[in-house]
Amino acid sequence: MDSIAGAIAGVGATVMDASMDADHNRAVVAFFGSAAGVESGLLEAARAAVRQIDLRTHSGEHPRFGALDVAPVVPLRDCSMTDAVALSVAVARRLAAELDLPVYLYEKSAARADRESLARVRKLGARGLGAALTGECAPDFGPEAFHPSAGAIAVGARGPLVAYNVNLATPCPGPAHRIAAAIRQMRDAGEGMTGVRALGLTLASRGLTQVSTNVTQPDRCSARQVFDFVGQRAAGEGVEIAESELIGVVSRADLPPEDPRREDLQTVVDETLRCRKIVKGLLDFARQTKPQKQSLHLNKVAADVITLVRNQACFQNITIDTDLDAGIPTVRADADQMRQVALNIILNAADAMPQGGEIRVRTLYEPKTRQVLMRISDTGPGIPAEIQDKLFEPFFTTKKTGTGLGLAIAYGIMERHKGSLKIESALGHGTTVVVILSTDVTSIDD
Repeated sequence: MDSIAGAIAGVGATVMDASMDADHNRAVVAFFGSAAGVESGLLEAARAAVRQIDLRTHSGEHPRFGALDVAPVVPLRDCSMTDAVALSVAVARRLAAELDLPVYLYEKSAARADRESLARVRKLGARGLGAALTGECAPDFGPEAFHPSAGAIAVGARGPLVAYNVNLATPCPGPAHRIAAAIRQMRDAGEGMTGVRALGLTLASRGLTQVSTNVTQPDRCSARQVFDFVGQRAAGEGVEIAESELIGVVSRADLPPEDPRREDLQTVVDETLRCRKIVKGLLDFARQTKPQKQSLHLNKVAADVITLVRNQACFQNITIDTDLDAGIPTVRADADQMRQVALNIILNAADAMPQGGEIRVRTLYEPKTRQVLMRISDTGPGIPAEIQDKLFEPFFTTKKTGTGLGLAIAYGIMERHKGSLKIESALGHGTTVVVILSTDVTSIDD
């Protein structure tokens, strides 16, 4: 298992969980990443499994028909099910071409209705590794025969599921089999247990038996409902529940509203996002990218940034007004870095007005100093005079959730442009940050 998880992590995907059970003799590795990272991760996991697992000598309680038995692709965040299907098909083609594996598409990726069910696809393994895979048994990709040691693999896109097991305190398999059958009967009759797949298994090494379930529609039947049902049926069998276990990962949305872990998980999410924000700020601060200077109009910079932020949630109660002097000259500057400067300042201004207010962006030219100015003002509470000279220091912040890097990054960018930032503020009268750039091309390009 470690080598398989290591192979996945080695191509840049993030392994969330890896677990293995001696009785099942089966490992589950959950990971996420970009489409390219997931594709590479699945390919490398398959290579490791094919090298190390020989089904000719393999035994275990859990149904299987391949060394890398099943590779589900689950869309997250901005990935659609259509994207996941396309990725699963691309992975299937490569597994067949590069590892000579027969590959079956299942669930949302299935090319045939009779192959949507993973259980039905797995039944092909009952024919033995020496069986021909021709006619109705032909794979979607790859050879029409099992790999001599690695069998076959099922690949498909599906929604999230919860792999949840309830262990019974008896070595007798009868109660587990009967409870699993009752779950399937209720599901098929439409009387409950919607989307729950169940098997009764033996855990010989622990003297237990198990009702093993996949909760495929956790929004309609939760793991807690499965536990309660198994508990009631086990009591009727005169058997106690020894324990229950979650295999892989579960989303916060799948936990019942009253579960105290929801609050803990939200704290983890919030702190993770905060850490990501800090790390991004550190990288931006440390990167010190050399400006790619070009002829640039600060009015265009202001317009681009205002367009970017205007529809963000934190600007819903904020009015942005502009006074952009069409006659200002261009400057030599890096467009992306100057947008970063303006963005950081405007976001800081919005943070200073959580109840709403006004931001005013003004540009002007001062002929005497040959400088172009962008003045960004807010109607926030203002900044005490005693801390104004600390505002450009890294990690100095007056906000509970701030990183103290926004203005420090902006200040560093301005230094690299031989420009400057200036703070004008008084308590109760808002704050203005002035971006100052010279039109003296010679000094800028030194």
